[in-house]
Amino acid sequence: MTELKRCPDCGQDKLRDQFSRNRSTTDGLQAYCKPCCYRRNRENKAAVAARNPELAARRAAKNTARNRRWLLANPEKMREYGRRFREANPEQRRERQRQANDQIRATVLDHYGRSCACCGVTGHPTIDHIGGNGKIHRYELFGDVDRPSSIVFYRWLIKSGFPEGFQTLCRRCNASKGTGPACRLDHSKAAKATQMAELKRRVMDLESQLAALSSETPNT
Repeated sequence: MTELKRCPDCGQDKLRDQFSRNRSTTDGLQAYCKPCCYRRNRENKAAVAARNPELAARRAAKNTARNRRWLLANPEKMREYGRRFREANPEQRRERQRQANDQIRATVLDHYGRSCACCGVTGHPTIDHIGGNGKIHRYELFGDVDRPSSIVFYRWLIKSGFPEGFQTLCRRCNASKGTGPACRLDHSKAAKATQMAELKRRVMDLESQLAALSSETPNT
């Protein structure tokens, strides 16, 4: 029979692995379950910070230094913890990675701009090497990689302090430029084509509305 332990905070009977270890207690476990312990710790830290901000800041700095020393002294344990977490929480890991990538991309675009330097659109922004030779530059940075992730390149931009020589281009303009000196698209024609497509869409919407009204009107 599986042995259970009751948490006095939430009042639930839980498996023993839901309680952290504590050698000072008779059963070798914390009195509260892990979720309740985490919540109580957060509440206690918030209360201390409200009463004495200076004390909270000193404790945070002390804990940060202690954690850094432990990480430097135990790299293998940290890698093992990370591996176990990734295997046990694949969805959470992907969501965290997506959020981190979104933040990296936003940081780069906030610096270089969110609109295309060529046509001015804001959709599908990319970072372009103004002087060309982007493929050669990526090879020099990342080695023999056919198509390194844009996030890897964005990390390099942030780490390098946002160097000059880069600009924001939309995906179409970047693809048109390729290895050449500039985008080869005729944006005047593209703008007219976009306007015509929008006009056609509005005409089709009006025709649909008229057809619907005609079908609702009784014959006399």
